Amino acid sequence: MLRRRFRVLAFRDFRLLLADRLLAPAAAGFSLVGVSFAVLNSTGSAADLSYVLAAQIAPTLVFALVGGVAADRFRPQRVTASSACSCSPAGRRCGR
Repeated sequence: MLRRRFRVLAFRDFRLLLADRLLAPAAAGFSLVGVSFAVLNSTGSAADLSYVLAAQIAPTLVFALVGGVAADRFRPQRVTASSACSCSPAGRRCGR
């Protein structure tokens, strides 16, 4: 039934991409909650928790601002390609 209605689901690579796009934000949210509980459990300090949460959120804020400026000044295809190319080596470096 679903494959007839959504023909793109017949492609395995698309299903994997869709699963990634749906599950990655959830995993990031769970990670934020898990780290929060770990910090509270180990230190019991709300100040330490706020420092850890700020350290987790700060890169997103900075890169969102830089990405917004880049998206305004350059073609969207170039911004998307450069973002994908820069994320891949960073992910490999962090995974080791």
